Parts: sequence; C-alpha cells; structure tokens
Amino acid sequence: MRLKIALLHVWFLVLSFLAPWFERIRSVDWYSWGGGWMRPLLNEYGFANFRTQYRAQTVVDFVSGARRKIELDRGNLYRRVLLHVTGEMAVSGGATNGALTDEGVLNLLPEIALVGDGRVYLKRAPAKILTQKGRVWTGVDPFQSDPAVGVGTNAFSFDVPLWFENVFSRPYDTMLDSAKYSRLELQLLWGTVGDLIQGGDRAEVLQNVQAAVMSFESIVSPFKKYGTHLDHVIDREVTASTDRFLIELPTGNIIPFLTLLSTDQDANGKDVAQDDIINYVTIRGRSGVVYMDRVPWLHLKGENQVESGIRPDTGYAYINPTEDGLLSTAFVTNPDDDLILELDVTKGTNETRVRVGVTEIIPALIMAGVR
Repeated sequence: MRLKIALLHVWFLVLSFLAPWFERIRSVDWYSWGGGWMRPLLNEYGFANFRTQYRAQTVVDFVSGARRKIELDRGNLYRRVLLHVTGEMAVSGGATNGALTDEGVLNLLPEIALVGDGRVYLKRAPAKILTQKGRVWTGVDPFQSDPAVGVGTNAFSFDVPLWFENVFSRPYDTMLDSAKYSRLELQLLWGTVGDLIQGGDRAEVLQNVQAAVMSFESIVSPFKKYGTHLDHVIDREVTASTDRFLIELPTGNIIPFLTLLSTDQDANGKDVAQDDIINYVTIRGRSGVVYMDRVPWLHLKGENQVESGIRPDTGYAYINPTEDGLLSTAFVTNPDDDLILELDVTKGTNETRVRVGVTEIIPALIMAGVR
C-alpha cells in the first residue's frame, strides 16, 4: 500500500512538471509550423489546426413584429456570427418629419437568439446590447447607418456581431463546437416601423429589409474541447430611488463580462438611455467578499475608455474582471455561491429600467470523448 501511495505521488509530480509543456504544445499552430511541411500529414489524417472559413449562411427576410427562425450549418467551430441588416424606409405625405428613436435602427431587432437542440439558449439579447458589447471587445464602433427621416426612400444598414470566442482571454478557449448539437437555430425577432421612428405626421413604411448571416468558423481540432460562450440579459424595473437596488447574477459558470444599460422612457413610451440613473456600482460575493465597492458610474465609464480605447455610449458601462487574459481571474462561482450586483439608483421621470447583459462561459470538460 505504501509503495502504491509513493508511486501515486511520483506520478502527480511528473504531471505537474509536464502540465506547462502540454499547454505550449496544444497552443502551437501545427498547421503552419516549420514552414508548413506538416500540412500534408495533418490534412490526410484530419488534424488541421485553426483555419478560418468564412461562410455566407442565409438571408432572413423581414416580417414586421414577427419571429423568424433559420437553421445554421453545423460541423465546424463557430468563432463569431455577423448579421448585416439592410433595408429602406419609405416616407411620404404629411408636413412634419418624425424623429428616430434612441439607438435608431438597432431597435429593429429587439431580440436575437441562438438555440441549440431547441432548448439550449446560447445567445438571447437585443441587438443594441450585443452591438455595445462588440464595441468594447474590439475598440471599434460596429457599422451603423441610420435612415434619413424626410420624404423619400431612405436606405439604412447596420451590423450585429455574435461572439463565441472570448477576445479578453485566449480566443480559442471558447469557440462554439456546432457538432455538439443536432440542430442550431438562429431566431430573429423583428421590430416594427414604430420602433425606428416616432412623432411627425408622415407615413413611414419599411421595405426590402433583410439580414444576411455570415459565420466565421475554424476547422475542428481533435486535440481540444472548447468552453461554451453564453449571452443573455437580466431586465429589472426601478420603481423607486434607492442605494441598494439588488440584482442576483447567475452562478455556477465563469462570468468574464457584464454590460450595464440604464434607460428612462420619453413621453412617447420609448426607452432612452441615460447616464443619471445608476450612481454607484457594487458587486458582492459569498461571505461578504466585495469585488467592486461603490464605484461611481462615470468613473466606471472612464475606466472602460482607458481599457478599450473607446468610451461607452450614453447609458452604458461595462465590467470586465479578467486580468492578463486569464479566465481564472473572472467571476468564477459555484452553483451554491452568491453573486450580487448592488446599485445606487435614481428613478427617472417615467418607466425606468436597468438591463444587465451577462456573458457566461461554461468551461470545457477535460475528459476525452466527452462533449
């Protein structure tokens, strides 16, 4: 028995010594290594490492106020999906122009969902939150061209990125392995012309609106399992000003990123993003652990700009707890933990809401053959 225990200790020491080298070997792009001399061998046996494939999936036509569903191709690793929306707003009659709603054409997609096997929601969020997340992740404004509001046929277009690789850590740690699902369904909930323009007395009609779906994929590597990258939104109404507006965040997975949005409605009942609703931000963990302690809202937005090089739009701020790209420094919780977002808020004039875009990562299983 003592000999077995001693051998077990030796085995663990050997593994601890070799672990860093396993990580280095796994991260090598063997497809390009050594001037590419290994490519024929890798291709022959299906071991090609990360090669990007750009795939034009399909086009989703617009139906006002309706949910459209299409199936995406499966088999490769999804790095991200890009929706490129184009269309026209025909304006006629009347004498007074209307005005675009806050955030403009992004309101035409109040919900985008990606569902695996009809039950697993991988993405479920409005276009405006997914787009704002893309801003800070890349440091670049996603493309958006709003229509003119005067009489005529006014074109518009915009992009919405859906991320599966986590750009704040090693991107290849969190790609969507589409082969895990028997069906991968993209659902687009279309808005109406009233979500785009308000006021005035002219007649507005949306026409020739569609969303082209492009996927950016990589060839599957048999040597690695991939974490699953989820996006969803928590939506809460602020009914009174308080210094302890509590939102319980999900636990059990890794949370590397939070998007905060605060809005108040205007006289027409449309949401308008505001920077004077959230005053301070606190995040508390189990047993009183404090991750953020009453950080002023405008200071948080300033830190976002220092970190990403781009300032969050009005009403938005972000929380990125990861350090040096290490997911182990994000909010890592067990299912029975507590993770509370505590906000000091001031209620607006009309219906006031706080929305939290939650990015979660379900870690890869380290068992061979387990999906």
